[in-house]
Amino acid sequence: MDPRLAARAVARGDVFTRADALALDLDDRHLRRICRSGEAIRVRSNAYVLGAAWEGADPTERFAMRTRAVLAARQNAHDISSHRSALALHGLPVLDPHLADVELASDVLRVRRDRGFRSTRALSAPSTPR
Repeated sequence: MDPRLAARAVARGDVFTRADALALDLDDRHLRRICRSGEAIRVRSNAYVLGAAWEGADPTERFAMRTRAVLAARQNAHDISSHRSALALHGLPVLDPHLADVELASDVLRVRRDRGFRSTRALSAPSTPR
């Protein structure tokens, strides 16, 4: 793995994004190669965790890493972790963390659910008139 990308990941809590790699002039082939070798784990589209950190982590720590990686890859800077994801980021116990979706509160008008991910409307998000 490129040492600049590894340093960026460590500074972010062992996570990095595709955008981080591209900013360092690394391409998608490099990302595929480090994922194949186990140096990185792709946890969601554009979101990666350092392989060594992942291997040494318990399920709750892995869930926290997935949450950090997804937050880093999101385009909306106002997204925050919520529900079980927030518990994991604070080092609190999570029931079945390996099965849990990453849960974020965001500026969305309705709940969005995708494989391994769920976003809900943040309290500060504008509501639609009824």
